[in-house]
Amino acid sequence: MKNKYCQNCRTNTKQIFVESIWRCEECFTTHSEFLPHPESLLGEIKLAGSQIIQYHDEIARLTSRIAELEDANRWISVSERLPEKDSFNIWETYLCKLNWFGEIKIAPLWFSYGGWYTGYSSTASNYSDKVIEWKNLSN
Repeated sequence: MKNKYCQNCRTNTKQIFVESIWRCEECFTTHSEFLPHPESLLGEIKLAGSQIIQYHDEIARLTSRIAELEDANRWISVSERLPEKDSFNIWETYLCKLNWFGEIKIAPLWFSYGGWYTGYSSTASNYSDKVIEWKNLSN
């Protein structure tokens, strides 16, 4: 007969039945599966603990990176701040949210001399009074 661990009386005991269903010789509790002794699981518990620490560190690193990316890619309110420099090239556009007569529209605009424009020509429309938020597209 094999010794098995009985959770009821918390001892290693001889099984009375040879089948997968067995009874503890000490307390006569019937069991339907093999339960290993808790001390035999300590190595697995230590390994799992170190993996949890590794996962915790990785989750913290990824959470920090997500926050960085979200901050770099967030909409910036024009009341919070305006771009630090004017757009001088075609690729220096900003994605802007505009309040277009009560509807929110999104359009690429250039920032020049403190205003938001559709382009560089003298006929470019000024949307400074309509822009509510912006993102830098050149990043």
